[in-house]
Amino acid sequence: MPLGIPVGDLDACQELVAAVDGIVLAGGEDIDPVRYGARIDMRCSALAPERDEYELKLLEAALAANTG
Repeated sequence: MPLGIPVGDLDACQELVAAVDGIVLAGGEDIDPVRYGARIDMRCSALAPERDEYELKLLEAALAANTG
């Protein structure tokens, strides 16, 4: 059953990943280009740095759980 996970506590990511069978990062705002060494330009839409950080932390936890 799908479960929506709002941006939340970064320290809880491992526990969240352990409680589910998988994660889907559905997309939304643009990822801040600074995260991959680029500059923001006029093609960027809205940015959500808190979401970027949280989703990357979730992804990191999921990858660690899959290889651990």
